[in-house]
Amino acid sequence: MARRQGPIMKDGKFNSKMTKAEDTHRFLRFVINHTGTGEDNHYLDISQILSQINRRMYRQGGTYHIANISVHDSAGDAYVKFAGLPSTWTSKAAWSRGFDLWKAQRSMVQADGSQLTGKWSDFKVYLNDDHRTDTDKLAFKDIDDGGIATGEWDYADLILQDDDNVGTDAFYLHMMGANNGNLSAGTCVSAGLLSALEDSLAKVQEDPTPSANVSTGLFSLAVRQGQSTELIQDMIDIVEDDNNNPPYSQTLVPGARTNCADPWMFRDVAIKTSQAPQRLIPGFPVPLGLLMIETKSATDGNLIGLCIELVPGPYKGVAFDSWA
Repeated sequence: MARRQGPIMKDGKFNSKMTKAEDTHRFLRFVINHTGTGEDNHYLDISQILSQINRRMYRQGGTYHIANISVHDSAGDAYVKFAGLPSTWTSKAAWSRGFDLWKAQRSMVQADGSQLTGKWSDFKVYLNDDHRTDTDKLAFKDIDDGGIATGEWDYADLILQDDDNVGTDAFYLHMMGANNGNLSAGTCVSAGLLSALEDSLAKVQEDPTPSANVSTGLFSLAVRQGQSTELIQDMIDIVEDDNNNPPYSQTLVPGARTNCADPWMFRDVAIKTSQAPQRLIPGFPVPLGLLMIETKSATDGNLIGLCIELVPGPYKGVAFDSWA
């Protein structure tokens, strides 16, 4: 009989809210059905799958960690890319502002103490607008390709008042890419949080303002000894002009409307022979647990198997870095 591990500890005390890794199924198996003879996108929300198979709620708002992924293609005709949200401070800032707005709107209708929030309520967003509309979302499979029974998984939405103050407009939220529709015109279907952050950021000051005495101060005079006035002035001009601007765009946020707005790649693998149909690739962090898996194959209907192992950890048995 296997020895049972001791309780998970926090600050020297037993934390009953944490779940041992041995009580959590963290191996996620999927079968991708590649459609067409070119590229095909597929989407995965890790928190959703974990919630379904472990029968408890896993939050989306943080970074999950993949230990490794095995990819199997018996046809020997697959190029598979794994992509997701940029691991940047701007991604966290955009998500955090959306989360605060979502909480503020919900608190307005519960100001009188009404408990309208569902027990399994969570701030859940789409990776991009294609994630919302694409029907090719991965579902957990057992060893014989049986599917798991599922329940409710609603993504967050916000509501704005119409310009005429007569009605309201509701829309979903996604992280990457432009808005789908016009917010001010009331035609928005889904709003991009990174694009919203781009609209709100102040521009960095371009040029520093040098002191009026920069040319006559002690340090400037000290290096002038033995140098011509023309040489010194040229040096001052160069110093004043170099690196006045940051190495990134001051107006465009990574992952927003036009600045690398498609999901960013983490890993890729190619299987080009049926004699070696399987590859094991190393793991990586997944912001918000949202993955886009792009397959490329000349075989329409090619079935590509995936088994994703998540890193064990203290958040209900898996490694998870919360963003809030």
